[in-house]
Amino acid sequence: MTEPPTVLFALADGDRRAEVAAATADRDDVRAEVVAPEDIPEAVDADCLVVDADCTDDCRHRNRSVPVVVWSVRPPSAVPTTEVAGYVRAGRDGRSLGPVIDEVTWVRRRETSRTKIEQLHASAADIVGARTEAELFQRAVEAAERVLEFDICGIDVVEDGWFVPQSVSDGMSESGYERIPADEGIAGRTYERGESILIDDLREDPDAAAAAETYRSILSVPIGDDALFQAAAREVGAFDARDRELAEMLLAHVEETLSRIRAEAARRDHEAELVAERDRFAALFENVPDAVVGYEFEGDTPVVRDVNSQFEDTFGYDAAEVVGEVIDEYIVPPEREREAENLNQALLAGERLRTTTRRQTADGVRDFLLHVVPLRIGERSVQGYSIYTDITEQKRHERELERKNERLDEFTSIVSHDLRNPLNVADGYLELARETGDPEHFDRVEGAHERMSRMIDELLSLARQGEIVGDTRPVELRTAATEAWNDVEADDCGLVVDTDRVVDADPDRLRDLLANLFRNSAEHGAAAADDASPVADAVNGSAADSPDVFDPDATAEPAAAGAFTRGPGDDRITVRVGGTESGFYVADDGPGIPPEERESVFESGYTTRKNGTGYGLAIVEQVAEAHGWTVALTESAEGGARFEFET
Repeated sequence: MTEPPTVLFALADGDRRAEVAAATADRDDVRAEVVAPEDIPEAVDADCLVVDADCTDDCRHRNRSVPVVVWSVRPPSAVPTTEVAGYVRAGRDGRSLGPVIDEVTWVRRRETSRTKIEQLHASAADIVGARTEAELFQRAVEAAERVLEFDICGIDVVEDGWFVPQSVSDGMSESGYERIPADEGIAGRTYERGESILIDDLREDPDAAAAAETYRSILSVPIGDDALFQAAAREVGAFDARDRELAEMLLAHVEETLSRIRAEAARRDHEAELVAERDRFAALFENVPDAVVGYEFEGDTPVVRDVNSQFEDTFGYDAAEVVGEVIDEYIVPPEREREAENLNQALLAGERLRTTTRRQTADGVRDFLLHVVPLRIGERSVQGYSIYTDITEQKRHERELERKNERLDEFTSIVSHDLRNPLNVADGYLELARETGDPEHFDRVEGAHERMSRMIDELLSLARQGEIVGDTRPVELRTAATEAWNDVEADDCGLVVDTDRVVDADPDRLRDLLANLFRNSAEHGAAAADDASPVADAVNGSAADSPDVFDPDATAEPAAAGAFTRGPGDDRITVRVGGTESGFYVADDGPGIPPEERESVFESGYTTRKNGTGYGLAIVEQVAEAHGWTVALTESAEGGARFEFET
């Protein structure tokens, strides 16, 4: 409860002094001392000085430390009131003590409020200087104790649904002040409503049952959205509206400072997070195994801001050389310029890109998986990062696999072509067996079937392995040519082998290569004799074109020393197998192949013959390439076709 004011009455009339002294002695709303004007001490130890008009002049010029109230029978116009705190008109009998006490009380409160406001402003500088929440709350409680004269007060912050004490007066701490649920009591009501609550007697408030056991009155003021100030007293009516106003004034500074501290803390945390993120990114940027470029657009052009060491290793440019430069001018091949322009437009629009492309490096043009991340996704972004993952080897393997698959598909499609030859042999001997009944012909049929079975097994095995050529070993051309000749119907042709060269090859595939060349010579030599097209057929359709069956046991004497010959001899096609400086050749003396047709004859499906399928010479080229050989088609010395193989 507020203490009654202490008043010093300085009255000139002695009788009046006696009356006032007697009247104030029986009052409990004032503590009074009555003196004559000349007895006013230099330092007045009272809340207010009350004087009559006769000594106003002396009092207003005195160095006063307390407010002065004039109590006079004179009207205000006759009293110099410019330097006094209040004026009370006395009755004609001089008695009006009640109004004087009221005026003193009002003046005292006004002066006290003014003083407290001045002190609060002074304390505000100390409060706003706080750097942490704990420091702020401590200074706020100290100011409430010192300026507002609150004996028991404290500040809570809401954390996870609880009021958690942050700073409290010693008296409140000793009384068991602790955390409570944020939805309970006077504190909970203040928090939920966001407005101050002043209660004179807690025992009359149902929300204050627990607090009423210790305190009788309370002042509760919110601080922002999640903090609360409370002052308590053990007396009823300890706080009034002016106390609430002053407390709200103090806590307004606290709220503003709290917002600033939290904003600064959030900024520091954000900056620390950015620094940590920058450090993590710098480590990642430098240690990522792929080439990375940090770019920034100047207009529509991407300019290098940074590169990692892997970029330097991959592209062959030092960071100092490319930083600040237009990256496209260094790494985009001419044929990819339009693609790069389209990528740049997409990046400026904030699109994340993941695509395969080709870029120029110190080792030439290589394949990359390009992953570009702008800093702002979905909106215009002038900064970002490009990550280049070298997939050159992967692409090379893919292209090689694709080529192999294409070749295997082609190879599989012509299996029937290669199988048709022993099948024709079997058909021929089967017809002879029916005509003659000679058992020997059945042996020939069985041999042809065994040949087909072996070819099927080998081709399937090779297809599963993904290769056209199997294991290689040294093979004599003479032996391979002899075996291949036996697979071909070439009754009107002769074979001459004039080399002892040994080549590293898959024996069966070399035999296929030679057989297709022999067949080509035989068929087109016969076609030329019948005035057919001289253009080379890429397929052996001999069974469909000729009903004759050759004799695989036919022999001939060598035409010259060291040469092997086979065939009837003189007036038809002669096929010759010989060695070159680094390989071998197969040539004939047939009609030859016109120069304008020579590149086309190796294409799969190319043929000019009615029953041809266009695979024969395609097989020759594929088998040669599978061995790592090159094949060239030229003209033989006799004007026929000559196929040269460099091994």
